[in-house]
Amino acid sequence: MFGVTTADDYQPVAYVGRYPLHVTALLVATHCIAAVLAAFLSAFGAGG
Repeated sequence: MFGVTTADDYQPVAYVGRYPLHVTALLVATHCIAAVLAAFLSAFGAGG
């Protein structure tokens, strides 16, 4: 928004050990897992 100089949107949502976990990382990991799962389902004929 206009006039906003600071935002807390980039703060981690959780920590895994001492490593921060951001929403972007969760979205990318979910997308990659879904792509690998779709590839396996397609390879074994379960994709339709």
